[in-house]
Amino acid sequence: MKLLYLLLGVATLVFQAQAQALKPHGSPTDCHTQLGVCRRFLCFPFEKTIGSCNRQQVCCRRWI
Repeated sequence: MKLLYLLLGVATLVFQAQAQALKPHGSPTDCHTQLGVCRRFLCFPFEKTIGSCNRQQVCCRRWI
């Protein structure tokens, strides 16, 4: 019975690690939560890159 609980705990940790790996690295929602805006490829000179929205867009925020 103890072995069953041990295997269940290990399986839970493995599935959580896989779920984190499948999570996208950035999204427009995450960008807007950080008070940023999605731009295509590059930010304007008065903005800094704070993340990514998807593969073609970066998340930018004014630094002024």
